[in-house]
Amino acid sequence: MSDLQSIGHQLIEWYPLRVQKINGMPCIHVSYRRKLGSNPIVLVNYYIFQNNDRVHTLTLSYRVLEAVHWKTDFDRILTSFRITNIK
Repeated sequence: MSDLQSIGHQLIEWYPLRVQKINGMPCIHVSYRRKLGSNPIVLVNYYIFQNNDRVHTLTLSYRVLEAVHWKTDFDRILTSFRITNIK
C-alpha cells in the first residue's frame, strides 16, 4: 500500500489473495482497485505463476467505468494465457 501511495495512487479496495488455476497452471491472484488523483478508478488483476526457477507475472487492468467494454476481452486474454517454456 505504501508503494502505491508513494507514487500518488490511492488504494480504494483490496480483495483477498486467491490461489487458483488458469489454464491448468496454478497461480497467485492479487486484485485491487486504485485511483490516481482525479482519474477514474482502475481495477487491477495481478497473476503470479511459478515455473520452477522462474516467476512469470501477468497484470491486467482497466478503468471500472469501462468494464462493459474491457471485461470480456480481458477474460479472454486470461483464458488464452499459457506458459509453454516449462523448466
